[in-house]
Amino acid sequence: QNSPHFLRPDTYTYAAVLNAHAKSGGGRDVALRAEQILQQAEDSILIRSDVCYNAVMDAWSSSRSPEAGDRAEALLKRLEQHEHIQPTRWAYNAVIKAWAKTPLSTDGGNGRLSNSNNSNAHKAQAILDRMQYLFESGENLQVKPDKYSFTTTIDAWAKSNAPDAADRAESLLRTMEQRHAESLGEPQNSKRHRKEAVDVQPDVITYTT
Repeated sequence: QNSPHFLRPDTYTYAAVLNAHAKSGGGRDVALRAEQILQQAEDSILIRSDVCYNAVMDAWSSSRSPEAGDRAEALLKRLEQHEHIQPTRWAYNAVIKAWAKTPLSTDGGNGRLSNSNNSNAHKAQAILDRMQYLFESGENLQVKPDKYSFTTTIDAWAKSNAPDAADRAESLLRTMEQRHAESLGEPQNSKRHRKEAVDVQPDVITYTT
């Protein structure tokens, strides 16, 4: 507290440390440590963007922990209630990624995927649906779903044992193709619309997920 002002950490100092944790591949313990550092940041500075929260969500998505999706989504809900920060697309994408990467579980010793994996895909889809609602309603114009949002949700369905998983994944792919085509066909503000088309244009990863 007595440190000179120029030595005090700010939002981006904490974000750099948290990103290092997220990229370390250290599992659940590292994700928990990242949450502790985020709490320290909340207690000591006014966090001015969602970058710190996003990094902790990324730490959970890389943790290989069965609780990754739940922990990441809890952080998103905390962020949505923040007095000074509005979540961006990257925050929601981080939670979709966490659900898509939450480890698959099996029912006892029979080797079959449990219904929880079905739930993981539905929860990833729910986050994508929420992004679309928030953007289309005008509540948050920073969360328009992009290619990553759709592709990662498709990945969650690809890992699911839901009977309609293939249909759900293909429906998302067709939505991407349609939005891309519509954006290319828009004559006004062509530069902006070309960029929006790139944001949702399916790529090799999308088609092979």
